Amino acid sequence: MNDLSNYLNSMDNIEGWCQPELWNCIEPIDLFQKENKIEGPIAEIGVYQGKFFIGLALTKADEIGHCAIDVFNMQEFNLDKAGQGNLQVFEKNLAQNKVHGYEIVVADSLRIAEEIVESRRNKYSMFSVDGCHMIEHTINDFKLAMKMVKKEGVIFIDDYYNPNWPGVQEGIVKFYLNHSPAFVPFLFNCNKLFLCSLSFHKQYLEYVFSFLTEHHPSSRIKRVPRFGYETLTVLPDRASKKYLR
Repeated sequence: MNDLSNYLNSMDNIEGWCQPELWNCIEPIDLFQKENKIEGPIAEIGVYQGKFFIGLALTKADEIGHCAIDVFNMQEFNLDKAGQGNLQVFEKNLAQNKVHGYEIVVADSLRIAEEIVESRRNKYSMFSVDGCHMIEHTINDFKLAMKMVKKEGVIFIDDYYNPNWPGVQEGIVKFYLNHSPAFVPFLFNCNKLFLCSLSFHKQYLEYVFSFLTEHHPSSRIKRVPRFGYETLTVLPDRASKKYLR
């Protein structure tokens, strides 16, 4: 945990868009998973320079097989021009922050080989979707995440309310209007929508709520419905600079 704490206090050294206050909510998710023996590495579509990926990997430092999926230098597939990833910079950042036991898949998520997905089905305890922000990519990447994350795991959708990338919200809304996916939202914090299996929805929601009220009482928490499911909207106390309990 010391490596994670040190990283959260210095993550501004890595270019990208991620707030350390996310761990006000990620830490209890990790604790819940440990208590319930929900094991597995982490994965992310769209890692850029690794800012969020590194934090998740350090959270699950005892696991091996973390997976980074990105187009990296194949910029012809970076259709929204959201950020030009660089494989060498990504690997350097991981090495500097003591992240080991990972694999890299250089691919356009719309064209990712089926055997790659099938060999990783139900593997990951946490899965971040932060790739191309277009409607088609958001739906595709969410569907990939639901295949590869454990049924007891958690999915993060980045930029859900970001006005610069409306395709993310439009994609998720369109998908829920036309389908009834097994993964449903339970939390929004720091620009990310958190989702879990409906079977674990109440457990994750109440565990995180109890943790926040005990360890981060200055955070603002509101229970609001999203797609018919109760969720938490969390506004962390950024002035406190408190990221872990």
